[in-house]
Amino acid sequence: MRPVRATRYVCVDSSVVFKWFCGEDEDALEAALALFEEHRVGEILLVAPPHLPAEVLNALARRNSVSTADLATAAEGLAESGIVYPAWDAELLASATVIARQHRLTLYDALFPALAMGLECELVTAERAHARVPECAVTVLR
Repeated sequence: MRPVRATRYVCVDSSVVFKWFCGEDEDALEAALALFEEHRVGEILLVAPPHLPAEVLNALARRNSVSTADLATAAEGLAESGIVYPAWDAELLASATVIARQHRLTLYDALFPALAMGLECELVTAERAHARVPECAVTVLR
């Protein structure tokens, strides 16, 4: 069981979590794994919108090199990761809608900065599009 002493939330998006399951050919893999390790030992608490597991598994399923067994392993890893998925509420959805329109993001993508802003925490991403949301503290993994 993971120690619960984290005092800092970090919102993580699908592009970062995807790297955990893809392997060595991913850019910024070491940074993504280091973030997970900080979470695993309780230095930070990773949070994400509840659709993150579906996005990650969908992206993995689109890779020809990923087997059905690999997908099952990834699904188990996501379930056991300890990422906290706050429930959607009207405020989060409204904020995401505004962000999506203002910054030309999909609503799915806008939910990540909206959650980070709502929790007043940093968003860590590998998507440069999220860095276009100046109202949100964003770190882009490179």
